[in-house]
Amino acid sequence: MEPVPVRPSSPISSKEPPATYLVPSLLSPDRPEEILAQHWWSVPERSERGRVFKFGFMPLGFFERIMVRVLHIPAIEMLAMWSTGLLARFRGENTLLTYDPKIYHLSIRVRSISGDPLQLLTELVSVTESLLECYYPKLKDSTSRWLNCTHCTTHGVQTPYQFRFEECVAAITSDNPFVYCHGIRSRSVRVDQLAPDIAFVSFPNIDATQLQIQRLLGEGGSGQVYLALFASSRVAVKRLPSDPRASSDPIKRANKFLEFQREATMMRYDDDHTPMQTYLLTKRALHRCPDRSDIPTL
Repeated sequence: MEPVPVRPSSPISSKEPPATYLVPSLLSPDRPEEILAQHWWSVPERSERGRVFKFGFMPLGFFERIMVRVLHIPAIEMLAMWSTGLLARFRGENTLLTYDPKIYHLSIRVRSISGDPLQLLTELVSVTESLLECYYPKLKDSTSRWLNCTHCTTHGVQTPYQFRFEECVAAITSDNPFVYCHGIRSRSVRVDQLAPDIAFVSFPNIDATQLQIQRLLGEGGSGQVYLALFASSRVAVKRLPSDPRASSDPIKRANKFLEFQREATMMRYDDDHTPMQTYLLTKRALHRCPDRSDIPTL
């Protein structure tokens, strides 16, 4: 069986689009080396960004769910699928997703033909995180997240150094733009280039001094919501909680950050993935607020 994209069946009528079916158990276990050579290895490695999820255990069907969710990403073009991987294209970005069932590792790698691979990486990480949150909550505590060093990939290192997700979150939340390859200070790596999704690169930015905080509107486990003024308009500002007990535990701090990041991303779009509001973010204080004059219901 050839490891090629799933081909559509014939449409029921000429007015209906072709239907596509995926049967994971029928996919070939062999990697499509020719397709990879054409659409993956030919893309410059220096543009690569990614994420590695290391699970303590992974139940059957997890990667198959990932496959199905990737197929539902708008404008995704599937180039090849096999039993433990897929190759896809999205608006000038190519991704290679692979899963190792022996050691329970999921690797997300994205390379861009032009520019930084930001949008597709954010989508794929969101797909994986939401799947863990909704279907496999018991795996959350045993799952670790790692990022391949861009300093190593730029220099062609075959086995790049990996940063822990918690290390990158600690850098961002402490107003430090750098992490260091192998802990060597001369090998600084910008977090916004290593993990643009963690650094909220896609969000327009403002400075904290432009906000005039007026009063606290509400508070919960995911943060505090304030009434503020920005550019003569009333806005709602949500702030990542600064609990000293959480900040002393890197894993707890990272989990809070994930919740904050997920909510910030979801609130930018409606159910049809259409931009709903423009959220402004200041990285220094990790505030975000909708650019509108009315205050949303809390």
